Amino acid sequence: MKEEIQMNDRFKRINIVNDQVSNWAKRVYMKFGVLTEDPIFQDEPNDLVKVFAAMDAVCTQELANIKKQRDEEGEQEPNEFGEVFNDFATEDFINKNVRVRPQSGVTYDETKDGRQSNVSKGIGAGDGSNEDAEESFNKGALIDLNNERQTIKLR
Repeated sequence: MKEEIQMNDRFKRINIVNDQVSNWAKRVYMKFGVLTEDPIFQDEPNDLVKVFAAMDAVCTQELANIKKQRDEEGEQEPNEFGEVFNDFATEDFINKNVRVRPQSGVTYDETKDGRQSNVSKGIGAGDGSNEDAEESFNKGALIDLNNERQTIKLR
């Protein structure tokens, strides 16, 4: 009886993962269909193996085309990514997008299977984690207001 319960539980978890992978693969398959005229993408995806085989074929072909193009044109000068992505080095970007989780906010996987626990969902979390989120939101709103004020002053 205990083995049967464990098998059923394992089956449910495998089904959940399979559904997630299948849904992701079908979304990617449909996007490939929009980006390419390949007739294989005109049919509705129904077999996961065929979906991945079609995506593999398109990716392999595109990579071969890129390699051929680079071989014909020669090596281009590499990008200086420090200069390209300097927009992300601003204090405003860092304040809005970089989050450091406090030590007190550490959660442990009570479920042992990767699902969210009640604490990480915010249910039953009486430790003030909602206050941290509200404080973070308020800081972001204050930064936005200060930026708007500076923009108005410059006009």
